[in-house]
Amino acid sequence: MRAHWIVPVAAAAAALSCSTFTEPNPGDGADAGSDSSSSSSSSSSGGVDGGGEGGCAADLSRDSKNCGACGHDCAGGDCVGGRCKPVLLANETTLCFTSDADDVLWVRPTVPRSIVGLALDSVGPATPRTIYEATTGSIAPLATTQCLTSTAKDVFFFDQSSVARCPKSGCSAPSTLAPASQPSALTADATNVYWLLLNPQFKRQMFSCPIAGCSAVGPTLIATDDNASPSRFGVGANDLYFPALGEIHSCSISKSCGVGGSPFASSPGAPAGSAVETLVVSSGAAAWQVGAPSYDIFACTEPSCGVPLRVGAASVPTAGSLGIDGKDVYWLDTNKGQVLRCAVAGCGSSPTVIAEGQSRLLQITVSSRYVFWSTDKAIFRLAK
Repeated sequence: MRAHWIVPVAAAAAALSCSTFTEPNPGDGADAGSDSSSSSSSSSSGGVDGGGEGGCAADLSRDSKNCGACGHDCAGGDCVGGRCKPVLLANETTLCFTSDADDVLWVRPTVPRSIVGLALDSVGPATPRTIYEATTGSIAPLATTQCLTSTAKDVFFFDQSSVARCPKSGCSAPSTLAPASQPSALTADATNVYWLLLNPQFKRQMFSCPIAGCSAVGPTLIATDDNASPSRFGVGANDLYFPALGEIHSCSISKSCGVGGSPFASSPGAPAGSAVETLVVSSGAAAWQVGAPSYDIFACTEPSCGVPLRVGAASVPTAGSLGIDGKDVYWLDTNKGQVLRCAVAGCGSSPTVIAEGQSRLLQITVSSRYVFWSTDKAIFRLAK
């Protein structure tokens, strides 16, 4: 898993052609969204047997198993006008939030903290399984929102002053991969775990360690940033990407590149002095958001970015509020209560609102089939 964003299949992409999804009645512990499914955009449905490949005997405008296209399942959500609507997955909130090919996982913000998870296709509202429960507030001691990542078998997280590992099946005591004083961000791929540390000289250092551990030789220092600006970072196929003031820099993950790395992309059109606030990388694409006053969001492909495209903006950037797969960028607009989407290749000046009426949005994560987001009371899932 590489920062938790994966390429959607073609049928799933078609289901996001709508301009607005809204949240269903979530029951106790969640905020209800408004219904604005009467969008000006046309429905992808042609009624019964609406012309999916091979055709199917279904009303594509309202069949939740064939919503907008034959075989497109809303996974428990309603189908309105050929568009899936989100469902309440759990009456929980998140400190750290991630997903992979099998599960959606999060750290509960209560103390003592715990790591819990649900299978992607769980019927909500569901009670998550406990993977690891700390006896103190040791998980994510600095309350960083990029404190949890996962692979097919394991979860990795900050525990006390170390990078720790626990099987997704659960553990009573995690294994220590490496010491990690003053951690601020964590991610993984199929081979290594990567993390950011703030050293005593107020510089950010980026390390890697094999997922099996590196206690014998210690972690590898990949890069250092003198500006102390990165608070989040991402890993692509061959490179690590991190903010450097108003730019994105990169460094090969196979060798150390010293101080600063190499420039990868700028933020064209952003006001002078705008710093990068958050960054995500997955499946050959990267997206990032700059801070005040514009809060613009940019995207491009790796390893050669060229001129990034501005794909949208949000009223306030918040940590964990940006997600990506190889095709689309997703983000939260906390002031407007909206979840939005735009293609990495651009969507003009019209990103798609996939959910609205969402109160107190917190974080977002994207899997191959679903978009998940959390509020201060609940976690929701939307079928792509």
